Amino acid sequence: MILKLWNKIKYYFSLFLDYIYPARQKHPGILDEVEIARQDWYYAQNIINYADNDMLDYAIYNLDACERRFMGLLKKARNANISAWKSEELVKEVTSKH
Repeated sequence: MILKLWNKIKYYFSLFLDYIYPARQKHPGILDEVEIARQDWYYAQNIINYADNDMLDYAIYNLDACERRFMGLLKKARNANISAWKSEELVKEVTSKH
């Protein structure tokens, strides 16, 4: 009982400190950044479909920037040996199809 109460106190105190000191909040990891960049790239692709002549240059520039950011983060994740699946699972999948 006391342990549960102590954990709740620590949790709410941590929330309070995060509110007072925003720099204390945790930054998103590389996987979160990749997902955000993928979503941004998807939205940029959709913007081109609805861009008029005045906004077409911006839409193309935005699409290129989002694509480069996404590809750069993928490269950074690859260099950190982060993948979406374990290599053993991929090998099993490929060999079972042949």
